[in-house]
Amino acid sequence: MDQTILDAFDLGGRVAVVTGAGGGIGREAARALAGAGATVVVSDLPGASLDATLQDARRAIELGGATWADGEVGDRARADRLVRRVRRQVPV
Repeated sequence: MDQTILDAFDLGGRVAVVTGAGGGIGREAARALAGAGATVVVSDLPGASLDATLQDARRAIELGGATWADGEVGDRARADRLVRRVRRQVPV
């Protein structure tokens, strides 16, 4: 039995926004959410490298259902802008 805890969750048809996804915990969260079927939007500070995270997420779901939205979410107004940008990019 090669199942993981994520096998118990189906996030197909859902959109997950992962902030701080340029590395570390954020990258692993994006990979896990994509592996569970979510369309993943990765975000980090401007200039952060998100290419490796995108590639990992796309491999996890095999169909390329991952995109990025450059964004700082340090306050409510910035977080709201990121959400609006994501809604324009990804059908929810």
